[in-house]
Amino acid sequence: MKNQIGLFTAALTLTVTVAAANASANGTDSCVIPGHWQVPGGEVVSRATVIERASQAQVVLLGENHDDAAHHRWQLETLAALYRTAPGLSVGVEMFPRRLQPVLDAWSRGELDEAAFLEQTEWQKTWGMAPELYMPIWRFVRDHRIALHALNVDRSEVRKVSGGGWQALDPTLAAELGTPAAPVAAYREGLREIYDAHMTHLPEGHKPTDGDFERFVEAQLLWDRAMAAGIASQSAKGMVVGIMGSGHIRFGHGVPHQLRDLAVSSVYSLVPLAADEVCEDLSADLADVVVAPLGGPAAADPHHRAPAGQRQASAS
Repeated sequence: MKNQIGLFTAALTLTVTVAAANASANGTDSCVIPGHWQVPGGEVVSRATVIERASQAQVVLLGENHDDAAHHRWQLETLAALYRTAPGLSVGVEMFPRRLQPVLDAWSRGELDEAAFLEQTEWQKTWGMAPELYMPIWRFVRDHRIALHALNVDRSEVRKVSGGGWQALDPTLAAELGTPAAPVAAYREGLREIYDAHMTHLPEGHKPTDGDFERFVEAQLLWDRAMAAGIASQSAKGMVVGIMGSGHIRFGHGVPHQLRDLAVSSVYSLVPLAADEVCEDLSADLADVVVAPLGGPAAADPHHRAPAGQRQASAS
């Protein structure tokens, strides 16, 4: 059962993102006009207005679908615009676990070439997406000597929590993160639906328990809390731009919820939508602003194929 829970946890963030996107997707009109920025369910706003509003926040969260090149181009453009208003900002990212912080520091100082950066961050193992999806962002950070922070935890820690609960977490890491804020009811309900759906595919004879579900929830909270704690630790020094899967941002249930618990209340969330995402009524609490970036997902690289487990785990 522990292995099953670990697999379910690895697939969770992808499912949360898809479920949230489809929650209101029963119409035929695009949620947002491609290339436009919009307050969910409300007005279309100019890019300049969004950047001005975002520049007033302690934390700006930029979501993504990991394999969508248009999302990464939008992230880079938005990061560059924010940098012009707040050149002292730092960038926190989901893609790297904390143990790789020395490598990110060396990259930001301009001490590594790209090949060394990808090798020393164990890119194919730690993230596994096509590197060129992200390299323009990493280059911008390096070229402007922007501090780059690893927000994630090693997957071994996620497996510990999914198998043994929060008490199984490494004590040093547990002390750093503190106790996560309890998930709001809507978040738990969504996780319960995902968990129950996965349980139907268990081999005959495997009977899940309430304890299994609680560990499933705790593993998701570990991801959210770790990224929020990493951001909160830097936010007193200036604006932090967080780059992560949209499933950790949507509806304020993941990282924003944990940031509020850590007394970081000035958070501005921007979520990119798929170009073909449709909805009848875009929920006002989805994010502060949504945008449908121009362009479609990157074509699959026939020479790049991450391990199956990594492809599943990293799709947040």
